[in-house]
Amino acid sequence: MKRLLTFLYLILGFVLLNKQVAAQSAPANGTPFMNLPDTICKGSFASMNAFFWNNTSNYADSATWTITGGTYDVLFTTDNRPGHELVGQLRDNSTNINKNSLTIKFNDASQYQVTVVLFRGNNKYTVKKPIYVKDCTIQPCLGNTTSKSDFLEDFGKFKKNATDSRSNAAVTGYNYVPMPLNGANFIDDSYNIFWHTQIRSEWVKATDHTGSTVDSVGGMLIANSSINKKSFYTKNNVQVCPGSSYNFSAWFLNVNSYGVFNNNCAAGNWDGYHYAGVTFLIINKKGSTNAALWDTLARFKTYDVSMNLSYSTWQQYGGSFKTPGGVTAVTLEIVNDRLGDCGNDIAIDDIGFNYCSPDIYSFIDGQIDTELRADSLCEGAPITIKALYSPDGHLPNGTYDPNQDYFKNPIYQWFYSNTGDENNPADWFPVVNGNGISGAATNTLTFADGALKGDPNQIVHKYYRVNILESGNVSNCASPSKYTKITILPKPKVTISSGRICIGESVDLTADGGYSTYEWKVNPVYIGPKMTVFPDSTRDYWAIGIADYGWNSVKNEPRQCKDSGFARVIVDKKPVTAITGGPVNICLGAQVNLNLGITGAPVDSLNWKWKYGIDSIKGKVPAITHVPADTGTKAYNVVVTNKTCVVVDTFRVNVRSVPVADVDTIYRQCNTSTFNIKRSTPPADQKGAWSFDGLSKGAVITSATTPATSVTGVPAGDTVRLFWVITNKALAACTDTNRITLINTKPLTPSVAGLDQVQCEIRDFQLNASKPGVGETGKWTLQPGTTSSDITINYDTAYNAIASVVSNARPKTFVLTWTISNGVCPGPNSTTVNLTIKDKPTLSVTAAAVCNNVASFTVAYSNVKPGTLTKYVLDVASTRKMPGFVTVAQAWPSNNTSGTFNVPLPANTPAGSYDFVITAKEDTLHGCSVTVPFSVSVEKPSIAPTAIDASTDSICVSGNVTLKVIGGSLGTDSLGNTHKWKWYTGACPGLPGSVAVTPASSINNGAEVVFNNVTATTTYYVRAESTGPCGNTACASVTVKVFAKPNAANASTDQTECERATDFQLAGNTPAPAGATGVWTSPNPRVTITNPTQWNATVKVPVGDTASLVWTISNGPCLTTNDTVFITNYKQPAVRDAGTNQIACDKTVFTLNATAPTELGAKGTWSFTPATASVIFADKNKANTTVTVPADSTVLLFWQISNSKCSAITYDTVRITSLKKP
Repeated sequence: MKRLLTFLYLILGFVLLNKQVAAQSAPANGTPFMNLPDTICKGSFASMNAFFWNNTSNYADSATWTITGGTYDVLFTTDNRPGHELVGQLRDNSTNINKNSLTIKFNDASQYQVTVVLFRGNNKYTVKKPIYVKDCTIQPCLGNTTSKSDFLEDFGKFKKNATDSRSNAAVTGYNYVPMPLNGANFIDDSYNIFWHTQIRSEWVKATDHTGSTVDSVGGMLIANSSINKKSFYTKNNVQVCPGSSYNFSAWFLNVNSYGVFNNNCAAGNWDGYHYAGVTFLIINKKGSTNAALWDTLARFKTYDVSMNLSYSTWQQYGGSFKTPGGVTAVTLEIVNDRLGDCGNDIAIDDIGFNYCSPDIYSFIDGQIDTELRADSLCEGAPITIKALYSPDGHLPNGTYDPNQDYFKNPIYQWFYSNTGDENNPADWFPVVNGNGISGAATNTLTFADGALKGDPNQIVHKYYRVNILESGNVSNCASPSKYTKITILPKPKVTISSGRICIGESVDLTADGGYSTYEWKVNPVYIGPKMTVFPDSTRDYWAIGIADYGWNSVKNEPRQCKDSGFARVIVDKKPVTAITGGPVNICLGAQVNLNLGITGAPVDSLNWKWKYGIDSIKGKVPAITHVPADTGTKAYNVVVTNKTCVVVDTFRVNVRSVPVADVDTIYRQCNTSTFNIKRSTPPADQKGAWSFDGLSKGAVITSATTPATSVTGVPAGDTVRLFWVITNKALAACTDTNRITLINTKPLTPSVAGLDQVQCEIRDFQLNASKPGVGETGKWTLQPGTTSSDITINYDTAYNAIASVVSNARPKTFVLTWTISNGVCPGPNSTTVNLTIKDKPTLSVTAAAVCNNVASFTVAYSNVKPGTLTKYVLDVASTRKMPGFVTVAQAWPSNNTSGTFNVPLPANTPAGSYDFVITAKEDTLHGCSVTVPFSVSVEKPSIAPTAIDASTDSICVSGNVTLKVIGGSLGTDSLGNTHKWKWYTGACPGLPGSVAVTPASSINNGAEVVFNNVTATTTYYVRAESTGPCGNTACASVTVKVFAKPNAANASTDQTECERATDFQLAGNTPAPAGATGVWTSPNPRVTITNPTQWNATVKVPVGDTASLVWTISNGPCLTTNDTVFITNYKQPAVRDAGTNQIACDKTVFTLNATAPTELGAKGTWSFTPATASVIFADKNKANTTVTVPADSTVLLFWQISNSKCSAITYDTVRITSLKKP
């Protein structure tokens, strides 16, 4: 408690001290005030606000801001009205805000002056403050910026919506407060690693700088900064390359919200809002723990870091540093640079070191000014490649500054590649000195004459680059230069537009191979990569390639090398050709015969082919035959070649069209003598003419040369024939002819289809129509609605054909038409006949079985189409005749589809099955009757039982029971089978809960049964059952009860008391299952039990007595269970005499003579004083035990009487003295 009070006093002292300082240092209430960072980095932003200090009622009406000293951008303002971002800016009049605020991005490294004028009523109040903007630019690397030695701390990943934060071993200055907070307070000097910044509810909720993936979000360091300036993050052993430059950067976020800046912390400290800020230190600890020996290689300040009042914005801070030679690891330390308390709440992410190599480059023959990094040269030509790097310490004024040199002792190694893939180290191989190559480990690689090897047939590319590293550095700290490309040229290659030409043609010659210029060996000499020639004979053309490369420093001009190549051109002669044959004019389809003659060129070098138009039709043959495919003037060409010379000759043939007459045609008319006939009009190059074929029979052609004309005077009932002949006007041999037949017929015979017919289920109908006359034909057709899938006709042109019904639809009428025609005379000359087919009457008959104690049996009929039956006859069949039955003949009972009628049953008909036949008819229609056999079963009924006799009516747990039917009798069915006794439980069938059961054994048709393993109280039911008409009898029943074994009795624990005058409470277990009973008993007649059948009965046991109580549980016939508890009520024992004092010389063993207790359960116990004495009892509970005492001593012995619950009110003592003989 004393420590707690001291701690509380200490806290109270700090609070009072802080309040005293605030009261002394804070501005007076109502003082115009502006929160503004002191110093920031160029290109970052600063948030500022202006207000009256601690004024809760009088606020500024507006404010006007003036910023001088450099350029800037407004990122946020409380007044978004155009033109009022800075001038006449209205305050944010939200509750608890009422301030004017800005976020400004400062673009220049300079000292700015920020002035704000607050207007209230007619008064204005001016506040001015400077803000220093530093140049914190991270200089870009000149060379490669990635290395295996790069370091990045991105604080890991979290699953999306994770709730648990992480700690970080490098955070040594702050206390880890885990998420979820669970009531903890994230106060000053607190941090954690989490995926969003809203650790405190008033902070913004922003995610990390690294970014998210589909299933994860990045982590970051989040801190409530210390109120003191101190180190809070230390990362040791960050691996670096010795003597190397690095870019350091980190991303920083002020997590305070708009409300924190403009409300909670605007006047939260005596000097206003505390901006965030840290310093990053890069330290070389030199392997020592003594900070005095450390070197700080670089320090990078963030200065004051604001929040962007528009939205959360990460800002990057850092700079460049260089590691000393031999330094392979550094320490990164982050120091809180600003005061904590209200404000200075931060997040840091993506802290990284990026290795910056120098800019390394190489040039051919030292050509730096022209940057000659690629060149082409002849195989074996000498060349040098020189490497440089920057910065190398050489200043523009010509002096050398070793501090500006990237390397102190550079080590070079040249590499070569055949692919030039700068991103694949496996493609680069070290250059080895030898075979004309030198300088592989210097800044200049030299190839002597003949050292460069290429391929005479193709261009070869070689790529060279150099790695430079500080002496002593590991190899992965080296950076390669940009490569220099050497192209080794093959021999010049001369290509020609054609290696073989026909005399008189030109050839384009092209020289290539990558050379600078080409010279052609012609007269006069021609210079250039391409040349055109017109050779008149076969010859070779040579080209000389000249390559300029590198630089000859002696002659102060490019180096030069030469090589040559050639190509041959072959010149061919032209042949002379002539085509003969014909004819020149033919009909389409006729054949042309042509022959070829050739001179002027060697026969063995000739080749030719025949062409028809543009299509080739024959190869190298002297003559051809051909049939043109269409009309017109056709050109036959022969193409003759002598290697590259091609000659074409042509022969033309005129192909005339061949007339194509229409097909022969027959014109028919009915009793009309004038015919109008027409043929197709011939093409323009053809003509046509009419003539009679045979006798004209008095007929006359109106116009004999036109394709459309008329013929008059054709006799009735006669035929006249004509020809139409067409010829080609230019070639009469091209002709064609067709025939016209004119038939003038007589009037038709009338049609009679016959009488309508109706049949029942007879599919074939005999037709009988009128017979056609001579020259006429008859035709049966189907009227609409009747199809070939309904009915077919065996001979549809026969007047007496047979029509067969195919359709199965019933009833259905089919309409057939009988038509007489001659193909010419108009109709209609048709009549129809209706053919109707009906279903044969259908009938289904059943008769339910009956008991022989009724007067009639019922016949049920169905499947009857109304109106199809009118009468019936019912009689016994030839088998199983019913004795005494009389035949029944009656009108059909109804016009319904189904129904019933009763038939008399002879009295006392014996049980059995009897057969009958019923024949039903529809008037006298042919085939419209149906005969159906059926049977009737007659049964004898059973008599109901009166009772059931059970072998036992109660069972424990499970057992078997025999049941017997009392009274009743069984009937017989129509087959003579006796009915059965059927057993049920739950209820008689037809009532809820009835379940059919099958006994383990059964005799006498179920009259006596045995049910085994009966485990539940069950009521059994029995009745006589028949599936026939006599049905089932009523039930008799009996109930067999089954009792469950009672649970094991538990009388609970024994009880012991002392001098108890009240009853003891018993606690037996509850009897189970339901229906079980329990009872308490005792063999001790002195006890009294109250409510002995209750598990919690009470019992009175006399003082000084004990009793055993037995708890017994039973259930029906089942065996009982019991358990015993002992109740003891002790009497308080009396004090007993400890015996007489004893004294003896030279004796240490004494026999005691105390009085033993007599009460139930009482015993005596010996003890002694002093406790230090060495006293031994043979039996400490025996009244007359022996005791051993130390020689020459006196001990006091105590005799205490007690039982397990109480003791005598006091004890008795005896003194034993052992004297030493003098």
